[in-house]
Amino acid sequence: MAEQIATKFLEELKKIKAGVIKAADEVTTKTEAHEQEQLAKFQKCLESKTKITNAEISHLELRAELKSLTNAQQEIAAAKVIAVAAEKHEQAKNDELEKKVADLRRAELDEEKGQNIKDMYQDMLEKLSEMHTVSRLSQREALTNERVALEEQGTFRTCLHSFSRLSN
Repeated sequence: MAEQIATKFLEELKKIKAGVIKAADEVTTKTEAHEQEQLAKFQKCLESKTKITNAEISHLELRAELKSLTNAQQEIAAAKVIAVAAEKHEQAKNDELEKKVADLRRAELDEEKGQNIKDMYQDMLEKLSEMHTVSRLSQREALTNERVALEEQGTFRTCLHSFSRLSN
């Protein structure tokens, strides 16, 4: 009987052991399933955080690029302003040089005209001088001829007086 009780007890223990093992297996299975589920959630969370971090990194990179582009645009705008100012300065210099060239050309033309006019006046003066000399010579000759004629006529003294008035 004790053997039977012990056998029964042993069978009961085996049943309990089998139940405990089954329960342990179920708990292990449930724990593993729960761990897998938690691991999957953790991986999803990690992936989400990685995506968020990558998005934040991309956002920061885009901000830096935007700032760089803004700076570049400002530099381009400043360079354009400088280029326009330089172009205006060069245009002003060119205009000034063109004006100076035009003034020099006008001065040369005026000088040439002045020289031409001066030469023309000089020629006119020379011709007038020649004409005056010829006129004076012809007057003298005429007066001399008249004097000779008057001397011949004896009225030299009267004409001498009129001749001296003409000479002065």
